[in-house]
Amino acid sequence: MIKLLLVDDEQPILDGLKHLIDWPQIGVSSIQTATNGRDALAVMNNFKPDVIITDIKMPFMNGLELIRTVKEELPDTKCIVLCGYQDFEYARQAMKYGAVRYLVKPVEEEELIEIIDDIRESMLNTNQEKERLEDLNRKLIESEPFLRNKLLYDIVSGDIADVQDVSGKLNRFGIEKFPQKFVCAVLEFEINDSLEGFTEEDSELVRFGVANIADELICSKTNGHVFYMLEKQVIMILDVSNSNPHILESLLRDMIYQISRYLNILVTIGVSSIHNSIEDTPKAFKEAKSALRYKLLIGWEKVINYNDVASDINKGIIIPISVWKKLENSIITGDSDSIPDVVAELFNELRSLKGVDPTELLDKCRNELLVIRRNIEVIGLDDSLLKSFIDEFDQKMYIVTLEELEVRFIEVFQRLAREICQTNNLGIKSVINHIKQYIDQNYTDNITLNTLAEKFYVNSSYVSRLFKEELGENFIDYLTGKRMEEAMRLLLSTEMHVYEISEKIGYGNPKYFSQLFKKYTGMSPREYRDQK
Repeated sequence: MIKLLLVDDEQPILDGLKHLIDWPQIGVSSIQTATNGRDALAVMNNFKPDVIITDIKMPFMNGLELIRTVKEELPDTKCIVLCGYQDFEYARQAMKYGAVRYLVKPVEEEELIEIIDDIRESMLNTNQEKERLEDLNRKLIESEPFLRNKLLYDIVSGDIADVQDVSGKLNRFGIEKFPQKFVCAVLEFEINDSLEGFTEEDSELVRFGVANIADELICSKTNGHVFYMLEKQVIMILDVSNSNPHILESLLRDMIYQISRYLNILVTIGVSSIHNSIEDTPKAFKEAKSALRYKLLIGWEKVINYNDVASDINKGIIIPISVWKKLENSIITGDSDSIPDVVAELFNELRSLKGVDPTELLDKCRNELLVIRRNIEVIGLDDSLLKSFIDEFDQKMYIVTLEELEVRFIEVFQRLAREICQTNNLGIKSVINHIKQYIDQNYTDNITLNTLAEKFYVNSSYVSRLFKEELGENFIDYLTGKRMEEAMRLLLSTEMHVYEISEKIGYGNPKYFSQLFKKYTGMSPREYRDQK
């Protein structure tokens, strides 16, 4: 039977959905409701729904954020999106995040029944397939090392409700007692393809080697347990009852050195604060993983202590929009030569941020990449390369460092700028048209190439060349022409003095204005006026 969660900020819609069809008749055994994404998460934690039907636009947490969180916490839960015709772009984004279907309001009974039937059939097939695979693999996985790893992993991940009741199981694997005073450390490694040695296909073998080296070093200095379940992570519970922090730090640094030396891989370790009860292991594990996220800012080959970064978690981040606009305009104008400097400026800004949460920082970067992609798409340029990069970013955003990300930014955006330059000049035309419009409206101001470069986030020498190529004259000639045309109009239509006209059109020096005017018209301002 299916458990269903309905989420919408409009109570009439929730009530309508609850009574739209005979839910038990189509296999729905229980229904819960929530009026926004945040409340839905609270319900979800206890209710564990099989299916969620959610609106998109809601307060506190919208439907897109809810779906993304659901996919992380309950990956088997199926999400259905409610949207209006005008919300189709949101629906498409929701499908990317993992929604299986979308419904256009008002919801039709027959369509909803069909979707639930499809999901029920899919769940049935999935469960049958899972049962078949579990039966085939049972004899393979029921080995002592695997069960020991899984038991310890279940303890630290909080999947065992009563951890005080696992002493018998621990004894089975030679673990007589759990440390009374301990830290949890999570070691993450990455196989460096640029170095000779292992490849990505050797991940399982490398993980086994990492665990063995870690176990040997721990046994030589203290007591502890080493285990793993995730592909590129090894987890350690370290007894610190008789150790001081300096010994622990030295042990973990030596571990990084030995593993890097013998296996030729990149390693970083996140370490929790000290805890005193087996019931705190999930908290300690979470702390170690939180510390590990700071690899983005700190880099590989480091021991990162949770206590050193805890105050930074969930702090707000502000990245100047001007840096992102420079990157965007360098791309759409095809200025590939400026990309390395612009990217370097961006990442210098990122490195200068103090006390930031890496997750928040990566989310900010992703959002800005989406803005750039949308703006590229709006002016008719091919955004497929950037779309692929954003997909890659989503997959790898939590395992990279800023240095690695900077190199990738330069590679992708230089290639994108070159492709745009070779295949289309729509981006160039868009920027030049905006610059031309700005000059037309503000030619009386003190406008320079540097002014335009700062205003439109482009390189000054590059915009000078583009201006000449697109309009057939250089920037200063175009600006002078606009000013002279206005001066001619004022000389013929007003009684303003020459010095007043000079000042009005942007020249503080009347003599210089008169020289330019004569060069432009062949006459002095007075001669030009006298001819009317």
